[in-house]
Amino acid sequence: MHELLGEGASGHIYRALRTDTGQAIALKVFKAAWTSDGTPQSELAAGMAAGQHPHLLTPLAQVHGHPHGQLAMALPLLAAGWQNLAGPPSLSSCTRDVYAPGTCFTPATAQRLLACVRSAVEHLHARGVLHGDLYAHNILWQPTTGEAILSDLGAAALTHALPAQQVAQLQAMEWRAFAHLHAEVMARCHAERPQFSRF
Repeated sequence: MHELLGEGASGHIYRALRTDTGQAIALKVFKAAWTSDGTPQSELAAGMAAGQHPHLLTPLAQVHGHPHGQLAMALPLLAAGWQNLAGPPSLSSCTRDVYAPGTCFTPATAQRLLACVRSAVEHLHARGVLHGDLYAHNILWQPTTGEAILSDLGAAALTHALPAQQVAQLQAMEWRAFAHLHAEVMARCHAERPQFSRF
């Protein structure tokens, strides 16, 4: 384990190296047996069930042998430049994420961002996983390209054992959350200004 990269409600994220290959990874060490969203075991199970996808941040493996006996999981280490699309809701915004002042997207960037998230949600649903917390603050993105990654499966649920009608209802709720995200992004979408040549 190396330096602390960040901290969330459920755990600390460190940069780490695999001892067998020397590969750099991110290591999430859970803080406690329960988090604000559920249990670390549930998050890990949902992540492993989801599998790998280019627009999802899912665990590579559960990690055993932490010095303090805490549950941990290995995650891909993202390159520099990724940032949160928005911050979590505040007391004044209530249920809406808080975007940085002046946040705006070009039409092409907005469409790419939304396409990435849509692809991730479709993949999760096909694998029997409900994200459960589809907000902008759980999306990492590259401002220069619009590439996006859906992260944080702390509130995710496995749907395989549920009746088909209930699964359809839960997925419909998740798509409604996506519709809210779509509206937030498009409300901050502005056409690129035309470039004029100087003579």
